[in-house]
Amino acid sequence: MRSATRLDSLGTEQAYLVLGAARRLEAAGHEVVHLEIGEPDMPTPPHVVEAGVRALRDGLTRYALAAGVPELRDAIARSLAARGVRASAENVIVAPGASRSTSPSSASQAVGRFTIRWTNPARSRPTWRPWPSGSRRAAA
Repeated sequence: MRSATRLDSLGTEQAYLVLGAARRLEAAGHEVVHLEIGEPDMPTPPHVVEAGVRALRDGLTRYALAAGVPELRDAIARSLAARGVRASAENVIVAPGASRSTSPSSASQAVGRFTIRWTNPARSRPTWRPWPSGSRRAAA
């Protein structure tokens, strides 16, 4: 099977290559300050761990919709409304990390919010490393 030639330009997420190199340095005894993927530098709060365990026990083990769990999106919209922010669940995206909800590659995953091909997406320079490859994925 042949793949589309435009897929050749996608590359990889360099941040994870950097993370792997940083963890190898740590394993070798070097002190490393992690700036590569935005992973929390603190333990997960106990109530969050318990909620996760409860969700697993309740069988909530399937993928969520691209925009997030509808009930959570509704609750967030209600919370915003209680603080004077007009938003409906359709305006809320819940994702596992910022890159899933803000990167150009996520545009098509956000329940069809964007229906045009990104031919010239805006991005800052210097840029967050995954954005260039995300822009290429969005255009692919």
